[in-house]
Amino acid sequence: MEQAQPTLKIVLDRKGRSMKTYTFQDRASFNMAVAWTLGDTTHTDHFYVHRLNPWRDLFPGSFLEQGLKALAEGPVSREFCPGELVPAFNPALVKTVSRDRINTDFQRIVAGRFYPQGMVSGIPGVFRGNMTPYRCLEKDSHRILGDFNHPLSRFPLRVTLSGLKTGQAKMERGGSCTDWMEMALTGPGMQARDSAYPELTAAMGPADVRRADEGPDELFYGQARFVHHIDTHVVQCLTDWYATQVSPDDRVLDLMAVWTSHLPDGLHPAEVFGLGLNEPELSANRHLTGFTVQDLNRRPVLDFPENRFDRVICSLSVEYLTDPLAVFRQVQRVLAPGGTFSVAFSNRWFPEKAIALWPDLHEFERLGLVTDFFREAGGFSDLSTVSFRGHPRPADDRYYPGLRLSDPLFAVTGRKAA
Repeated sequence: MEQAQPTLKIVLDRKGRSMKTYTFQDRASFNMAVAWTLGDTTHTDHFYVHRLNPWRDLFPGSFLEQGLKALAEGPVSREFCPGELVPAFNPALVKTVSRDRINTDFQRIVAGRFYPQGMVSGIPGVFRGNMTPYRCLEKDSHRILGDFNHPLSRFPLRVTLSGLKTGQAKMERGGSCTDWMEMALTGPGMQARDSAYPELTAAMGPADVRRADEGPDELFYGQARFVHHIDTHVVQCLTDWYATQVSPDDRVLDLMAVWTSHLPDGLHPAEVFGLGLNEPELSANRHLTGFTVQDLNRRPVLDFPENRFDRVICSLSVEYLTDPLAVFRQVQRVLAPGGTFSVAFSNRWFPEKAIALWPDLHEFERLGLVTDFFREAGGFSDLSTVSFRGHPRPADDRYYPGLRLSDPLFAVTGRKAA
């Protein structure tokens, strides 16, 4: 006799009127957004839970188990105090580490940066090869002060589940459970910036903004490419995000523009002016109402009067700026009071032209670095960061199936003080 499949019953109706029976073959996909605030900066990190196995991946009594019960009716949110989802901040985990216990080039350690805990010896529970991050808070010639707490240990968190999709998988044997909450919470928090954490810009020097190719940018970008540098899913994600940032009546400046501004086709701002390096690409950009060719690394000046634009956007290019603070100050000058500057980036770039510091940073540290640009440039408030991760890579992408996940998207927005 054929053995019956194990099943798991989950209530989908909050009033308990209907039941859903899950088996080993069922899968659930949904978005998990983790929101938190530090000072005047809000952070929202979106992680896509793809094909969760309700039988195997849900821990009894967990928020995900409880949330999935109600998710069919709509979004589900819950507030968490510090210590509920990740271990609470423990002052004992802020440790002084002598130079002889650092198993890497001590000279390269910078206050404010994150490093793998495995590079430190003599810390209980830390083993060589441990990639869990710790933050260097202070450094002198003999020692560092490191924070070995989880980056989110100090913050209340709001978690929202939304967009439930269900399906079935082929019958499988064996396998392992996936801790989706741990995956979603790995990385967020590393962008946190306040008086307790040194700004990365404070330690930036000439070596950090050097590039492998220091040749003229107009030569490197002189050939029109007409290609997306991120996969098609993230292109749409960026477009959808800009739809929340730009309004029809806005005067928009597209900084470091190319052949597309990633704006929704149905959105028609009053003006979209492009500033970029390749004239054929700028000419082909159907969003632009005007453009100029200019190298911001050669001349970081915007030839516009004060208060000229309502929105400034910069897509997938901030990592190429050799004097980002000068450019951010110029953006602040040309923005109208209450206007916003939105900077979006991913983890794909031209390695020859990215500044040296960029690839050395964890992707969430890059959010912190761009946030520092806003803060040090001055004149911006209401800062916010957002990230989107975890979606499956489109099957027609050239990196599929070698890369399973879609490119991530990160963005920072600041508002010019009124």
